[in-house]
Amino acid sequence: MELIVETHGVLVSKHQGRLRVMRDKEKLQEVPLVMLEQVLITSNGVAVTSDVVRVCSENGIPIHFVNGDGRSYGTLYSSGLTGTIQTRRAQLEAYTDERGAALAHAFVRGKLENQVNLLRAMAKNRRENDPDCFEETQWIVGEIRDALAAAEDTVGKTCDEIRLQLLAAEGRGAERYWTGVRRLLLADLDWPGRQTQGATDPLNSTLNYGYGILYARVSLIAPSSASSIANLRSRSMKMGGSMNRHAGDWGSISRTVWIRPSVTKASASASASFSNPRRATLPPL
Repeated sequence: MELIVETHGVLVSKHQGRLRVMRDKEKLQEVPLVMLEQVLITSNGVAVTSDVVRVCSENGIPIHFVNGDGRSYGTLYSSGLTGTIQTRRAQLEAYTDERGAALAHAFVRGKLENQVNLLRAMAKNRRENDPDCFEETQWIVGEIRDALAAAEDTVGKTCDEIRLQLLAAEGRGAERYWTGVRRLLLADLDWPGRQTQGATDPLNSTLNYGYGILYARVSLIAPSSASSIANLRSRSMKMGGSMNRHAGDWGSISRTVWIRPSVTKASASASASFSNPRRATLPPL
């Protein structure tokens, strides 16, 4: 479970074995620490008590800070997370040998393959309804496959030897992918194309925000994936319960509690409801 706080003027505090989100004297939400994997603060003016910092550090729960553009500008980690030093050392060592090059190839290959598959799926029903759009999308898919072939043909033993070639191939594929997305879905929106920093249109702003949340998720998994389940189980035992008692099953852990701006007490409860957490979507900007 993750707690995302994006309401200006709220206080995140600790109450017994839970994190409590308050606005003035109104309680918006409480989240049990035993089920919590991370906290994301995405708004200015959010207060976090030192008790929250301490208990999150003790239980291996990172606190991420993300700005309105979706860029992560800081994270509070426990200085004693199991495996962090060994993982970082291994990552630095892999940067200078074949392991880093293999990972870089895999990342770019996976990204381009996913873009091809998504465009093909999106264009499937256009074969009869809009043949011109279908043919144009197939042409774009072919260009992305060309970029994929160029990435796979890149030869080198370290990241530094293959960096420029991989970035060039990935960039060509990304440019064609977003052209395809615009052709399939956004013809009536006058979309300017993919923009990162400085984007003002709703779609790019939402994408950038989502990427910021994803960045925080990846940074949580990368340094501690080997110990995350054990860490979570340890916290459960320390708080006097079991995983099944608190979460029902392991699959229930990946839930999200949103604290959105301008919510009443009733709507805050509804928006953070546990009954159907997987339907949580990015808020409007």
